[in-house]
Amino acid sequence: MALRAGDRIDYRFASSAPLDFDIRYRQANAVLSPIVREHSTADSGIFEAHEPARYCVDWQAGAGGAIIDYRIVVRREAAYSSE
Repeated sequence: MALRAGDRIDYRFASSAPLDFDIRYRQANAVLSPIVREHSTADSGIFEAHEPARYCVDWQAGAGGAIIDYRIVVRREAAYSSE
């Protein structure tokens, strides 16, 4: 998803098995992951983008797989700038 500086991702998830979760983006030839959760079955938070870029929310389960319940909401900077 394309985000501008100041946009936020409100996320939460729960998984039936441990998995790896991250929010990442590319900067030149580098892949940067400002949020990383390894071997997690649940997490939630609000991530604020500091760089305009295309961000990816990613889950990686092991060979056994996992069932994931998740919610992702993008909150644009203009929508809350008057707070």
